[in-house]
Amino acid sequence: MNILPKSAESAVISEKDLSHAIVLEVSNEVEQEAVVEQNDTELAQGYVRAAQAYAKLFRYEEGLPWAEEALRLDPELSEAHLIYGYLNFKLVHSEEAIAAFETTLELAPSTFDAYLYLGIIYRGAGDPELGIEYFNQAMGIVRTEEDLSTAYAERGLAYGNLGRYEESFTDFETALTINPDNGWAIFYQGIVTEEKAKHENADSGQDGSLESGVAIGFGS
Repeated sequence: MNILPKSAESAVISEKDLSHAIVLEVSNEVEQEAVVEQNDTELAQGYVRAAQAYAKLFRYEEGLPWAEEALRLDPELSEAHLIYGYLNFKLVHSEEAIAAFETTLELAPSTFDAYLYLGIIYRGAGDPELGIEYFNQAMGIVRTEEDLSTAYAERGLAYGNLGRYEESFTDFETALTINPDNGWAIFYQGIVTEEKAKHENADSGQDGSLESGVAIGFGS
């Protein structure tokens, strides 16, 4: 199941990325550019485009070598670290993803996606408080209303993990007010509603066991 919100997926993958029908053509073009005189940054950007094209097709393993080559050519290219982190995120390589996103932020501190994914990773790893810190930072640099709605939905789930249900539902309501089509806000709201009911049943003695919070981070 892929639990990433659609807007978070599209945030990393540019609308200009190539479709399935021409992804191999992109790869070939990048390889041909390698024999033409170009500076390393220009060539690295080509490898980033190829990695993004593979990511759009959910071919994450195939995209990794392109991202790695981009990093070899230009270790200071923030876009290369971002796509490398994203590919590792999708492959559930959390340590590699965290390192790549942190480097992205060192090079480009206003990268919304890096903050968002770090929040999701730490929330899923059982540290929703740290996740909330990253979501808060993402909210400060949103590019679109869809981004803001995504950040509220993700933070709402983190609040739910902590049993802070009022704040959680407020975030979901805000997310849906901003973007009524945010299906993940509705999905997360349902998860937290169920957890809240379990908690209330446990408190009333109707349910003797409860695992607090729902640790959702990586999709498979």
